[in-house]
Amino acid sequence: MGTRRDFLGAAGSIAGASMLGAGASASELLGSVAPAVPWIEQLSQPRYAARSVLEFIPMRDGVRLAARLVMPDGAGAGDRFPALLNYSPYRETESDRLGSFGFYAERGYVVAQVDVRGTGTSEGLTTPNEYSVQEREDALDVIEWLATQEWSNDNVGMFGSSYGGFNATQIATMQPRALKAIVPMHATDDVFTDDIVYYDGALQFESLGRWPFSMIASMGIPAWPAYDPDSEEARYRVEHEPWIFDMLRHQRNDAFWRRMSLRPDYEAIEIPTMMIGGWLDAYTDSIPRMLERMSAPTRAIIGQWTHAVGKPGPPYNVKPEMLRWWDHWLKGNDTGLMGEPPLAMFVNESYKPSLEIESIPGSWRSTVWPPDGIELVDLYPQPLGALARERRLDQESQLEYKPTVGMTNRYRCPHNAAELPIDQRADDAFSMTFDTDLLEQDLEILGFPQAILHVSATAPQANWIVRLCDVAPDGTSTLVSKGILNGAHRDSHIDPEPLIPGKVYELEFNLKVISWVFPKGHRVRVAIANADFPNLWPTPYPMSTKLFVDADRPSRVVLPVVPVGTVFGSYEPPDLEDRSVTSGPGPADQWEVTRDEMAQAVTVFRETIQPWGDMERRWSTVSDRDPARATIRAEGSSEVEHDGRVIICNSWMTLESDAEAFRIRVRRELRVDGERQYEKEWEDTIPRDLG
Repeated sequence: MGTRRDFLGAAGSIAGASMLGAGASASELLGSVAPAVPWIEQLSQPRYAARSVLEFIPMRDGVRLAARLVMPDGAGAGDRFPALLNYSPYRETESDRLGSFGFYAERGYVVAQVDVRGTGTSEGLTTPNEYSVQEREDALDVIEWLATQEWSNDNVGMFGSSYGGFNATQIATMQPRALKAIVPMHATDDVFTDDIVYYDGALQFESLGRWPFSMIASMGIPAWPAYDPDSEEARYRVEHEPWIFDMLRHQRNDAFWRRMSLRPDYEAIEIPTMMIGGWLDAYTDSIPRMLERMSAPTRAIIGQWTHAVGKPGPPYNVKPEMLRWWDHWLKGNDTGLMGEPPLAMFVNESYKPSLEIESIPGSWRSTVWPPDGIELVDLYPQPLGALARERRLDQESQLEYKPTVGMTNRYRCPHNAAELPIDQRADDAFSMTFDTDLLEQDLEILGFPQAILHVSATAPQANWIVRLCDVAPDGTSTLVSKGILNGAHRDSHIDPEPLIPGKVYELEFNLKVISWVFPKGHRVRVAIANADFPNLWPTPYPMSTKLFVDADRPSRVVLPVVPVGTVFGSYEPPDLEDRSVTSGPGPADQWEVTRDEMAQAVTVFRETIQPWGDMERRWSTVSDRDPARATIRAEGSSEVEHDGRVIICNSWMTLESDAEAFRIRVRRELRVDGERQYEKEWEDTIPRDLG
């Protein structure tokens, strides 16, 4: 990624800042970018109206999947169009989708929103888990159907955000003949290390009550448009075992997870791939990995946002960039796309954390990846909480494990500003913290910060969490990046091994990829802890950990620093009128923290109510006195009104642990006008597997 050298001033302060400009760099590509957006005029222009139709696509076994097609209206007899496929289990065929996809239909594309088998409007029995073999085989049939319709030009693209983006990546590895390009958004190349259940071997906590739990109620609603509760398929939607059970039964990166992941076989994708993500999203790390390791043509956009484009601002309309990608690869319209640097990215300038932040300060640029000239700067923890370029003195720090640490980090996969991290000082107080001197100049980093820790623990299981923070003159601590490693997974996610208490291990892991400018007069802080509640399920044993810094055990954090004077390509976010855009309110969020001082326990209550009425409530509880006994309780509902009837699917879940096992209980019911139609309850005890 770059060269390793010292980058601190003689007085111990850090010097470094980038110069943003439009001139050439070491890469020939960087000199080729004009500051304007000349390619806008070369894109497909709106020539049609848009119409929405519902089709049922036959699978090889006779089951039909629902496809909401948003198509050009007024096409001539000889007009042929590429198809764009979004494939998910979110019941998205129930609406006309004109607001989302009319933009593309007006410009000569057919967009197909397809419900996964056994979900939404699609027929068939619900598949046993996410991204199943059946689901992927169905996708091949859908792609071939789209390519062979009379209106098709035999070219299909696949796109989607989150689940749809995961599917685009996974289906591309199967190399269907008509799939010519993909755009995965807010997606990942590794479903075990970087998704919603596990994070670098550590079981997540509160998020288990978000997406895996929310799907229990959502998937129990009968098929639109009749919402007929009396069919065998409707009964099965209620009575099939929820996906979360298998997720918990596979606590290491076995074949269950590896079949869903691109990493490490990046050559499996042979078609052009454009990734879109946000620095504040949970899935950004896959973008630089794919840019660096794929041989197929790649491009990427990383904005300042969360799991939703442009939230928080500045606003960004991603559709022109996607249209440009589709025009190039599905219509053969060359707009100079591949002559530009492959990554357009937002540079985050320092800001104070806020749950009401509307816009992130910063600017856009373009670059190659890995960026040219990045300098790797070692920072060593030192006595009295110092963080320095040189290891002047040996250092040994001890930390008592406090399982309730982490609440300032809030939700790992935020969807809006209300879920963003807050001032980190409350967690810094119960972490090992090390600060640089005041910065003498701005310091910019770009890439993956890295933690190299020499540590020991008094228990066979421990997680290490390293946070990189920007400390303002008034003491406010803003989270910049965070890395996590389950110590049992230090050598392998496939074959983890317990720690030997008292033995010193070298742990080496990346923090989340980031672009950030630390301002002059601020400090860089590294905070090390062993808990991240409610993001991570606590390891079960009371313990303490030690950090060692000496000649034989040089613990350090490595920053990817952008040298002073570095010149990048310019990038101007495209601005193109989109008559199809519709906007509405986001979800209503509630977050309450309750402390039981006698039990030394903390409960985080979360409530999320979606604009369409789906609801989840979650209570996550952990104890500093007994970390083995942690619990999440959740309740949720999904409701529709149709033909004078109210159909509601309710769900409940309790997941609790001790030192030996997880115990999970789930109940789901379907009610029609208040009367219970179907009900099913599941319960299982799942041994803990070093998590």
